[in-house]
Amino acid sequence: MFLFVIVLHESGAGLSFSHQLSCHHFLAGFWYPYKNIFALVDELGIQPFTNWTQSAQYSPNGLEVESPIFQDVPRLPSPLGTFIYTKFLRLPIWDRLSSLPLMYAVVDFDNSDKSWRKYDTRTARELFKEFGCSERVYKEAFNPMLLVGLFAPGEQCSAAATLGMLYYFILAHQPDFDVVWCRGTVGERIFKPWIARLEQQGCEFLSRKRVTDVVLDKVSGLVTGILCGNELFSADAVVFCVGISAMQRIVASSPVLQERDEFLNTCNLGAVDVLAVRLWLDRKVSIPRPSNACFGFDSSTGWTFFDLNALHDEYQDEQVSCQSAAAS
Repeated sequence: MFLFVIVLHESGAGLSFSHQLSCHHFLAGFWYPYKNIFALVDELGIQPFTNWTQSAQYSPNGLEVESPIFQDVPRLPSPLGTFIYTKFLRLPIWDRLSSLPLMYAVVDFDNSDKSWRKYDTRTARELFKEFGCSERVYKEAFNPMLLVGLFAPGEQCSAAATLGMLYYFILAHQPDFDVVWCRGTVGERIFKPWIARLEQQGCEFLSRKRVTDVVLDKVSGLVTGILCGNELFSADAVVFCVGISAMQRIVASSPVLQERDEFLNTCNLGAVDVLAVRLWLDRKVSIPRPSNACFGFDSSTGWTFFDLNALHDEYQDEQVSCQSAAAS
């Protein structure tokens, strides 16, 4: 038998191997390339997702961009489909054309260590300027995409990370930008049945266990367990499925991990706070698209809002409007 420990996520009581399924307000989209997640829900025999949805972008001037369901329109060689079918209501064609030279960098970036070293030394803002993108296409197309996709403006984003996102979500294949949403909270709709299946197969989930250190075999150099205060959990392998802030706290309390550069270097990484709220309006408000992004209201902040009456089963018959909004 192979024994391993997965440190799942952070809770108010510390780090957990847990299925504490709190009802988060923040909505996560599931894009067309997420084949592993779609395969998982098929294996579980559940149907947690909406149909493919259209999206829109707004600025202080009003509606700016409408995106179709790309897999429903005639397939064109990438990136022509994305370029032609995305409906920009205000951005002139000549500004959009100024972004075409950027395709050289997208093709050149192959996600190798060499490519990361080449492009990670500059910001996304510098990259767009270097390849001749107009100021307007940057401000009204690329920077808004970064604000809601990588949660930071182009001046703070790595050019390498930007190229990776452009390729994976938008430019590799025409339908890659298509997205579905969970018809309720991800915890209830996906994690709960998934964890039930894992428990049936012998997995054990322990909640409210704060990880303080790992146990290292000095002879073999292998991790043999983790410590949660005075509790020892033996393991043949340990997987940290936590965010940057949580990992930094684990490293700060772990003399063993502090001896390894790959863990110590996580202290140099930054994290982004996301503020999410749920808004209840006292009457039904008609919203053309269920998922929407906004830009231009603040130079360093992007935000999204979602019509939960259209996305979540429990709100479909409500006589009032329920909206979810998140800003980063």
